[in-house]
Amino acid sequence: MKRKFSVIAVLLFVVLLQACATAMTPHEAELYNADHLFKAGEYDHAIAAYKTLLQKNPGSDIAADAQFAIAYTHVYYDNPNINYTLAMGEFKRFLTLYPNDSRHEEAQNWYKVLKTLYDTKGENNALYKKIQLLKQLDIQRERSKH
Repeated sequence: MKRKFSVIAVLLFVVLLQACATAMTPHEAELYNADHLFKAGEYDHAIAAYKTLLQKNPGSDIAADAQFAIAYTHVYYDNPNINYTLAMGEFKRFLTLYPNDSRHEEAQNWYKVLKTLYDTKGENNALYKKIQLLKQLDIQRERSKH
């Protein structure tokens, strides 16, 4: 009797587990697959999958998840195609489209850090150009002395 009860309990558990797995909507399954691509290191494919979700579900919770994931994937440390400029734009889009999302503060922090990095890079480039110009002027000055 105990063995029969154990077998029935295991079968019931398996049936319930399978029912939970199939309770996922098609869009949730697509998000799950996109997340799986990200975890597998297939970052470009993950971004493409997230973008497809955005197109199919504008304004939805799934779209918010996809938008955040796109931004995060662009800045993810292990992504060989890391792109801070794209990440900054995607985080800004997330902040604009989903101002009440629970990840708003996190996205805002990412955006501010990336914006600072972008601005600093621009300032550094401008300083580099000025230094090059000063070097050229110094060389011309030295040549004119001789």
